[in-house]
Amino acid sequence: VKMLRKGLEDSLRHLNTDYIDLFQCHWPCTNVPFEETFTEIEKMRQEGKIRVVGVSNFTPEQMDEANQYCKISSLQPPYSLLDRGFETELEGYCLKNNVGVLSYGSIGAGVLTGKYKERPVFPKGDTRNDSGFYKNCYSEENWPHTAALVEVLREVAEARGVPTVHAAINWVLANPSMTVALVGAKTPEQVRMNAAAGSWELTAEEKAKIDKAAEFFAAK
Repeated sequence: VKMLRKGLEDSLRHLNTDYIDLFQCHWPCTNVPFEETFTEIEKMRQEGKIRVVGVSNFTPEQMDEANQYCKISSLQPPYSLLDRGFETELEGYCLKNNVGVLSYGSIGAGVLTGKYKERPVFPKGDTRNDSGFYKNCYSEENWPHTAALVEVLREVAEARGVPTVHAAINWVLANPSMTVALVGAKTPEQVRMNAAAGSWELTAEEKAKIDKAAEFFAAK
């Protein structure tokens, strides 16, 4: 609990602000009871130092428990064409409970940009290698399906005259529960390119074409 408050106070100081718009608990902590964690977060919220509280990588049951001590306004789950576990339970939960959703990994750790012509191999410790968090996006087993999907994204995007990554981002945003698609970038140009995806939406026909290409990755 002391670390929570210290972390918040440090952030306020570093950002030179009086409050945090969205304060997130990024992973459920198994060593500290939710009651302690979220009672303290709620106390900081009531002090005006936090506007709304969110969680990341939580199950519906964990969000229900956290909600006993603090209103949970948003969830940040992994979600992309290549990682669709969100659709099994969390999507319905968030819609039913009016929980905002901020997807991460929205472009499959970069593979859905279409920049890889061949399956890349990453060094030990990289989250995209065979033991990393994003291994399914680049695995040898999945690669033929991934490459075929990227080709369809490219076709949809080229018909629009936009980058391939736009089709991947807009597929995420087409989910009725989605509030924001979080996308990484390494340069200002990439930031501007990714943000420009918000200037258009997939048609029903375009989404259906992508859905068909992504059937292999549908939530089981």
